[in-house]
Amino acid sequence: MNSRLALIHRRQQLLRLSVEAQRRAFAEIGERWRLPLAVGDAGIAAARSLRRHPVLLGVVVALAVNVPRSRARRWTGLAVAFWQGYKTLLAARSQSSG
Repeated sequence: MNSRLALIHRRQQLLRLSVEAQRRAFAEIGERWRLPLAVGDAGIAAARSLRRHPVLLGVVVALAVNVPRSRARRWTGLAVAFWQGYKTLLAARSQSSG
């Protein structure tokens, strides 16, 4: 009976080591995907915002068609900063009223 218990104990140790190795590997994979997934989440959030504000979508498309690339990059940075400030203002406003 002791040899069977020793075998079970050894198997349990090997499984724990295997689980730990798998956790480390999974953490490394997750770390590599953190930034691409964050960019994807931001893109989805932007698409949802544009869906809720169709006029804004029209403005963005009109600007994209008519504005040279160098100016568009500058305006994009300003627009993103404005949008983040707007969202922050709305969040602060909803917290103060609620």
